[in-house]
Amino acid sequence: MKVRTIELDGYNQFKGVKIDLTYPKGHEKAGQPLEKICFIGQSGTGKTSILRLIKWFVTLNTKIGKNLNVLVPGNDKIKFEMQVSNLKFCLASGTDGLIFKNAKFENDSVDLEKFKTLRNDLIKKTLPLLVNFPTETIYTEILNIGPKEPIPTQIALKNRIEYLEALNPKQVMDYAIDAIDKTFEYLLKEIAEHRAEEIVYKNQISNEALKVNSKSEDIEKANNIYRDWLKKNPNPLEKLANNLLNGILKPLGLKVKTDLDKSAVLHISNIEIQTLDGVDIPYHFWSTGTKHLINLLIPLYELKPKNAIILMDEPERSLYPDMQRMVVDKCVSLGTDCQYFFATHSPIIASSFDPWEIIELKFDDDNKHIYQEQYYTGERHVDNYKFNPKYMSWDSILNQVFDIEGDGNPERQLKINELAKISQRITKKKQKETKETLLKDADYLKDVEDFKILANQLKWNLGSVEI
Repeated sequence: MKVRTIELDGYNQFKGVKIDLTYPKGHEKAGQPLEKICFIGQSGTGKTSILRLIKWFVTLNTKIGKNLNVLVPGNDKIKFEMQVSNLKFCLASGTDGLIFKNAKFENDSVDLEKFKTLRNDLIKKTLPLLVNFPTETIYTEILNIGPKEPIPTQIALKNRIEYLEALNPKQVMDYAIDAIDKTFEYLLKEIAEHRAEEIVYKNQISNEALKVNSKSEDIEKANNIYRDWLKKNPNPLEKLANNLLNGILKPLGLKVKTDLDKSAVLHISNIEIQTLDGVDIPYHFWSTGTKHLINLLIPLYELKPKNAIILMDEPERSLYPDMQRMVVDKCVSLGTDCQYFFATHSPIIASSFDPWEIIELKFDDDNKHIYQEQYYTGERHVDNYKFNPKYMSWDSILNQVFDIEGDGNPERQLKINELAKISQRITKKKQKETKETLLKDADYLKDVEDFKILANQLKWNLGSVEI
């Protein structure tokens, strides 16, 4: 499922806003729904509201929290054009819920009953249909992979897909309502079972070695049985570490603990991390950023979403800039043919997107209504966009995309003015005096020294200028 357009007219502060979520002309995918979208804008411009509306229109459910529902607007205040495979359809808001407008399947018009059948048949092939990561995920202790009771025997389902299907019949993983750890509880079960079996095999080897009349061939036989089992049963924790977590933890000086020691046995169904030198980091001492990354990535790693809608509100929370640079690409890499919606205040997150993937929401001059800033002139064509965040420096993104005036703290401008005054004094004296005279002028030499110190503090590029 993918969203093609969103129309908002009279909903909250939106008036006459139509958001095109397809690739522009000149793109090799022109006219197809975008694969990833980034909403930016001041606080209060409706980024989170749009994510919630997307969830409502995709899931046909107004629930956005345990005791919270979307404010249902009047008729035709909101319209969504959506696409599932070759089925295109339009839904609109109504006082009693969503209203079916029209649909086409491979260019043929479809009535309401046929639409329901087609939509349901297509959606059944999608697991999950939608995954929602609200801002609140970072503030709640729902990442429960720290110390707790072992769970290996509590889950009797045969495989991961069967387990995930049983989690939610509506195929919606909404972490504003659901606990995140439910998504990867089966993974913890696999880790616990593998560790338990490994302990059994190693114990058998030890027992053979400790026999009074132990024979080397019997010990070797036990070893071979253990090695054969390992080949057929790869360690799920090592797979998780190598395929996902170690790559994102290494810049933090961390890695997944895979050794089977006393702590691992005591916490048999947990994921533990340690420093690169092998020092264990207890769960309660993990940084907020570490928890947040795992909150985002392990569910996607386990769900392996396909043709799904993924919503992420402020994924940059508690992440240092160098980690923000990788989070969008990493999340997108864990799904297949999905549509990702990010809402952010981070220029670093925004730099992961092409200009046609960025939706900037702004207040008008009277702060009464919200509109979408257009980044192109003339027709919506790839060649008509004014800039591309992927090619821009951070300060340029802040100035041109996020509309931040100036190039730093107001005190910077005061110091730049001070630098200019010193430069003027130096220039005037250089025009009047010889070099020999200037070298004996204490005021001139002090100005030169002050200029160099201040220029260094301001990171001012002196180039080849001689002072």
